[in-house]
Amino acid sequence: MPLFPLPTPPNSEGFFELKKEDLHHLTRVMRLKAGEIFQVLLPDGKRGEAEWLAESLQGKIVRITGEASPLLPLWIGIGMVRWPRMEWLAEKLAELGVARVTPLLLTRGRFKGDEISKNKMERLKKISQESIKQCGRAQPPQWDAPMKINDWLKSLEKEPGSINKILFELKSNIPLFGTDEKLKSFSKHLFLIGPEGGCTTEEIDLAIQHGFQIYSLGNTVLRTETAAMYSTSLLNFLLSTAKEIP
Repeated sequence: MPLFPLPTPPNSEGFFELKKEDLHHLTRVMRLKAGEIFQVLLPDGKRGEAEWLAESLQGKIVRITGEASPLLPLWIGIGMVRWPRMEWLAEKLAELGVARVTPLLLTRGRFKGDEISKNKMERLKKISQESIKQCGRAQPPQWDAPMKINDWLKSLEKEPGSINKILFELKSNIPLFGTDEKLKSFSKHLFLIGPEGGCTTEEIDLAIQHGFQIYSLGNTVLRTETAAMYSTSLLNFLLSTAKEIP
């Protein structure tokens, strides 16, 4: 069942206001009737069950059921691909729990910047927001405005904490990530994924100068969005394994 994020916390009696678009989904799509139960996400990250009150935007918390799934400590810088595939990627990265995404204007990328309107970027954010309703996460990825790689790499110098910077490159023969114990030493993971045709030699050299290490995703040539999905899923698995190590 979809998880509906509440715009504001419920009051002391458990009552809250729904968004109009969420009410439309509940009544027109799910055909919810007065007094029936639906799932909500509270602003503090808790999940709950709520009752819809008839003919209004109001609902009431019935009980708290647990915590929403947390985000991965993962930030992806990714070369732009065709727009339908960017929209598909926005949906899937939200489901997988990526914390932040920066579209990069790379030499071999699909777009150079002028063709990317604010409305298109808002659509990516909206797709991400809709996706988290289905998978029960507390929040969608943060989507940055498209950036040139030079500007992006310079901005990383201001990021706090220990960052695991990885550039995926087909020519590399270095196994992905290393040990689970090593993963636990980083506060954040940062992936750089090139567009169709990969990053240029100049872009790779620039990334290495800013602390990126080159790893391989195997011998198969992957689409940009496939590489993003595969590497994110693998990181999620390895971090889960690392947490189980005593």
